[in-house]
Amino acid sequence: MPKYKNNTTGSITVDGYRLESNQVYETNAYLDYATLGLTLVTDTPMYNPIIHAEEVTASKTVTIPTTDNGTFVNKFLIHFYQEAGESSIVFNNDTNTPALLLYTTARWNIRQFSRTINDIRITLSGASPSLWVIIEKI
Repeated sequence: MPKYKNNTTGSITVDGYRLESNQVYETNAYLDYATLGLTLVTDTPMYNPIIHAEEVTASKTVTIPTTDNGTFVNKFLIHFYQEAGESSIVFNNDTNTPALLLYTTARWNIRQFSRTINDIRITLSGASPSLWVIIEKI
């Protein structure tokens, strides 16, 4: 995530935060730092919201990561992209029905604002099935 330093002789306001002279500010966003009176200190580590991405080509269980860089992941998005074949998807337990059924070219997303899903149980069928599962922290 980018870090900026107030290189003015006075205080300035950035994203609603007051920064004193020489104070460093870290954010997820890239700012028009020269106009604001800031100096870019570093742009690493880069922000990456993706905590899991894989193409599933055989039936399996995908476990949602519990941490990202040491931080607990409580809020996340799950994206499903069915490229070929069909999928039957249940969450946490095989008996948690009805299943979500996806067919070729289907797209589906779910938002989790509190951690109620830990496992995604995927059963694939059809010729050369392919399902992309992408999990993004929010």
